Amino acid sequence: SQAPSNGEGRAGLLRTNNLAHNSNEGFLSSAGTMGAFSYIKKVTLKEGKGEFAAKFITARGKRKPLALREMDLLAELDNERILYFHDAFEKKNIVILITELYPSTRFHTQVQKQIIQQILEGLRYLHQKSIAHLDIKPENILMASPRCDQIRICDFGNAQKLENLEEHYCKYGTPEYVAPEIVNQTPVSTATDIWPVGVITYLCLTGVSPFAGENDRATALNIRNYNVAFEEGMFSGLCKEAKGFVIKLLVVDRL
Repeated sequence: SQAPSNGEGRAGLLRTNNLAHNSNEGFLSSAGTMGAFSYIKKVTLKEGKGEFAAKFITARGKRKPLALREMDLLAELDNERILYFHDAFEKKNIVILITELYPSTRFHTQVQKQIIQQILEGLRYLHQKSIAHLDIKPENILMASPRCDQIRICDFGNAQKLENLEEHYCKYGTPEYVAPEIVNQTPVSTATDIWPVGVITYLCLTGVSPFAGENDRATALNIRNYNVAFEEGMFSGLCKEAKGFVIKLLVVDRL
C-alpha cells in the first residue's frame, strides 16, 4: 500500500514532586515482573502509607543517565491518564521509582473508542510538556480492571524531553508498534507517539496486527515499506470514519 501523507501528518492530530535521593525510607516487597534493565515489585512502605509499585532500574555505567532521565520525567508529570508518581530513590547502582499500584490488568484489544481517546488525552498532556513517550504499546497501557474503562500510561524508559532545536533519536521499541522514523533512525518528534495509537486502533478494529511479520526484521520491513492492508473486508461492519481515523494515524511523515 502507498503510505498516506498530508500537510499536517501525525503531528497535526494532536519538577512538581520531591525526589528522595539516597533516602532511608524503607519498604517491604513481594514478587514482581522482570524486564531487560528493570523489574517491578509490589511494595508496602514501612511507614504504613499503603501499597505501591516499585520499579527497580539498573543504573550502572551508560544506563545511569537513562534511569535518572526516566525518574526526572515521571516526577514532572501529574495527569489522570499517566501513572502517578509517588517518590524515587537512588541507591548504589539502582534507581527505584515508586508509583501508584494500578490494580489488575494490562490493556486488552476488546476496547471501546473511549480507551483510544484516553490514550490520546494522555499523549496530548505529555506533548504539551514537549515529552515524547516513544514506547506506546498495549503492555504500557494499564487498565483498572477488565470491566473498567479507565487507563494509565506507564513505563517512561524510552521517553525523551524534546527541547530546543536538537534532533532526537530512539533506538529501541517493540517492533510491531514503532514508527517509521524509529525503524529508519531518523529524528523522532511527539508525532512519533501517534503512529502506535494507529497500530493499536487497527488491531482493536480488525483483530490483526497491521505490520507484524514472521520475525522482527520482517516486521521492520513491513513498516519501512508501508506493507499494510486497508481492504474493505478488513473493516466490514465498521463505519467509514473508523477506517479513516486509522489511516490518518498511520501517516508516514518521514521515509
